Amino acid sequence: MSAFLTPTLENLTPYTPGDIPRKRSILKLNTNENPYPPSPKALEALREAADDRLRLYPDPECAQLRAAIAALPDRERQVILLRYYKGLTQDRAARVLGVSQVQVSRIERKAVEHLRHKLDGP
Repeated sequence: MSAFLTPTLENLTPYTPGDIPRKRSILKLNTNENPYPPSPKALEALREAADDRLRLYPDPECAQLRAAIAALPDRERQVILLRYYKGLTQDRAARVLGVSQVQVSRIERKAVEHLRHKLDGP
């Protein structure tokens, strides 16, 4: 017998997944189940979040994003294309554009802000 276990604990039979208790007084819950209903606040948050946007497939052509990128100033568009389309690092994009990495970082941040504003609104 272990010094850490009582005789009761030592004699317990461990739970076996899929095991169904035989006593009707015992309710077996799976780990993803809860015997209580969701709180009213949780239900309200779900109702607010579950609007018709969840039913839509994204545009496979990304027309809105492409139009927003096309509307960017030339340097911002170049940085976005080098960083996200070509997958270049800021250092590599800086060398391609002939500017510093810090400038690429600033231009990228400004371009992303413009895109967010254009796509998500203020």
